Amino acid sequence: LLNPENSTTYFLRADCYSKLGNYEKAVENLLTAEDKDFEDMFSLLNCRGTVWRSLGNSEQAEIDFRNALTLLGYHETADQKIETTQSFTNNFNNTSTIYENSCRNRQEEFGSYSFSDKVEIHSHIRALSLHALSLYDLRRYAEAYVELKEALMISRRLSQASKIASP
Repeated sequence: LLNPENSTTYFLRADCYSKLGNYEKAVENLLTAEDKDFEDMFSLLNCRGTVWRSLGNSEQAEIDFRNALTLLGYHETADQKIETTQSFTNNFNNTSTIYENSCRNRQEEFGSYSFSDKVEIHSHIRALSLHALSLYDLRRYAEAYVELKEALMISRRLSQASKIASP
């Protein structure tokens, strides 16, 4: 039996519906999970954006993906996008440099570039990519290009840092 008060139950059931191609039921369960204060709104928004996209609702998908990016500190307003992106890139570069230096020193631990930092960086890459896809669907090609370029830059930098870490 499902616990009708547990938001995670609805989120997981929505994931199952989505994988089975029953996108309407997936959206219904994701909305219920949100109403019941599901804790991981970033995951919920990305999941729901993907479902909206599968249903052909590019406008709603873009809204959910943009809101997921907002949770990561992106897109407070259109005017702040460049400033926020530069701030994130600077923070990422600083963290990456610390990690590279710790790897060069052959430290056994991750140092300042922890596993959770890697997970967060992959979340940024995924969120940027999903948002770019929704922008592309809406024929907002220049904006999609900027988002994908940003995701690729972060991915490339992470890959370079990982190569340094490998013996």
